[in-house]
Order: sequence, then C-alpha cells, then structure tokens
Amino acid sequence: MDLEPGAIVGDRYVVQGLLGRGGMGAVHSAIDTKFGIEVALKVAAAAGDPRAFRARFVREARIGNRLGRASGFVRAFDWGELEGGARLWLALDLVVGAAPLDLVGGEREARLDRLVTAAALVGRAHDQGVVHRDVKPANFLVGGDGAVWLSDFGLAKVDDDQRDLFDDLDAGDVTRTLEAMGTPRYMAPEQFEDAKRVDRRADVYSLGVMLYHALTGAFPYGSAGLGELIRGHERVRLGSAPPPRPRDRDPDLEPALDEVCARALAVAPDDRYDAVDDLLAALRSARARGAAGRGRPPRRRGGARPRRRPRPRACRRRSACALGRCRASRRSSTRPTAPSSCGSRRPRSSWAPATTPPRRPRGRRTGSS
Repeated sequence: MDLEPGAIVGDRYVVQGLLGRGGMGAVHSAIDTKFGIEVALKVAAAAGDPRAFRARFVREARIGNRLGRASGFVRAFDWGELEGGARLWLALDLVVGAAPLDLVGGEREARLDRLVTAAALVGRAHDQGVVHRDVKPANFLVGGDGAVWLSDFGLAKVDDDQRDLFDDLDAGDVTRTLEAMGTPRYMAPEQFEDAKRVDRRADVYSLGVMLYHALTGAFPYGSAGLGELIRGHERVRLGSAPPPRPRDRDPDLEPALDEVCARALAVAPDDRYDAVDDLLAALRSARARGAAGRGRPPRRRGGARPRRRPRPRACRRRSACALGRCRASRRSSTRPTAPSSCGSRRPRSSWAPATTPPRRPRGRRTGSS
C-alpha cells in the first residue's frame, strides 16, 4: 500500500508523492524536516521470513551508507519500521530526474560510453569489498544532469577477502546456501546454483549481458524463461550448443568487440575476466581497434580489394598512342609531319624528317590512311 502525500515517516520525513513502484515496494519523494532537503523513501513489505527480510534490508542500508560516502553511489542514511515491522522504509539520496540506464537508444558508441560509466561504478564497489549480485540497467540511475548512479544493494554481499572493511555488519551472508538470488536474465550461471558462493566475476557476467544488449539490442539467451535459461547454460557448459556471441546476430560487428563480450559471458567463471578493470581495458582496446578499422577503405567480401576506377577515355587514348596502337600512330609514313590526332607527340627522331616536304593540294589524297 502506497503512502499518502503528507504522511510522516520516522517523525522526520513528510511524504510528497510517488516516484515509482517495483516488485518489492514503492519509492516516494519526501522532505527531510531535520535538514530541509528532499530525499527518496523506499518502502517495502516484508516477504518470506520476516527476520531474514529485515536483516537484508538493514544490510542494504549499511552497505549503501558506506559506499555512498563516495560519489556515484546512492547513499542510504536512515531506516526504520512501519506498522510494527510489517513494512520497512529506507531514506536515500534523491537523484533528480532519475531514469534507468538506456542501452538501446542512440548511437552505438553513445550506448557503450554509458555502459563503461556504469561498469566503472561496479568496479569501484568491488574495490571496497562489495559484490552487487543484481547488476542490471534498472539499478543504474541516470540523473537529469547525465550523471550515473549505482543503487539497490539489497542483494549485495561482502567479498570474503575484504570482509574486515565491513566488520560492523552481521557475520556471514544473509543469503542461504544453495539459494538463487538476482534477476535471472542478468544472473551468472553459478548464481542459479548458489548465490552465497559467487564472487565479483558474477557481476562481470552481468555486465557482459548488458554489453551484449548494447551491441545487438537482444539478450544472449533470447527471451527464454527461467527453466530454458538454465538449460541453455547447461548446453553450453556441456558443449552441445555454442556460446552466444554478438556476431551471431550482427555479422558486421568488429571481431574484437565480439571476443570481449564472449569472454565476459563465459559460462565458467575461470574463463571470464577476473575483474571489471580487465573487462574495461579489453573493451577500450577493442573500441580503439574498431575506430581505426573504420577509417580504412572498405574491402570486398573474400578479401579482394575494391576494383580500380576506369581511367577517363582521353587518358586511355593517349596511352594507346604512346604505345603506337591508335589509328593516328598507324598511319602511313608518307605523312610524317602530322602529330597523332589524340594530341600526344612521339619523339621527333622517329617521325619528323630533316626537311619539311611540300604540302599536297587540297582535295587530293594519296597513300593509305
């Protein structure tokens, strides 16, 4: 149930209106009466085990607060309960004019630029020990000024090797072993099996799905349902089906970009890029090679170079004359004084006598022409 405008939450936030609604709840705009600023209020109803839901919600608040100290992450700075814990609320930075990341509209290079900006935020989260586990365009907000923000850390986990950075959080992960969590279309294959054990390479896979979408406008495994998606992963793992590649949908795509995307989408985590920075470096190199290739003259299919344009007629005629093959150069030697009719002149020693013979009367012609 949405909050009505004017409702007061947490004795501090006055609801202004509804910003949007999702599967877990709704987001409202509100005024923080303590600081006089506009904020976003995320309100979600408890689902499943109330204690697990509450722990996950609190975890989102704390991770969002820790990461939100740096620009580019939506900061969480307050949370609480409604209706005796039946609903929870979270106060977040408000991104003015926010819209989801668009990977379909505009020119391809502009789409890739937006993707690179979003991927860099995921890499920064990894540097601080956080694996997002729900990387998708809807969780990147683009403000009215064009700035990109990473949001929604409800499924995030702290990487094992950097857990000491978040020692104030509950020990372990709120995700149960062998539990799948995330958005299926963007989830790495291992995330279907056990979301608790995934590492940052799961986010690399999600970015690979986004890259595939930006390059082709489609998804690696099409619009398959959950069961078909899992079977598709398994067929690729067993070698009974080829892995999805962007060039399957766009044969004109540069091979270097195709290779980068295919590696990011590898079914086995060990075959992917180890870090987002590695993916971005490979993507930057592939784009540079593609830009250089677009500046070269086109080649015909099969590797043949384009045909040379035919020379102008006058040029061909002069060449023939220089080789002695035009009509004028084949005339009888009885008329050596006249140059070739096409305007070219052979060396004087080959056609001009020492003295000029007398001119023949007009109207009379002798010899062969």
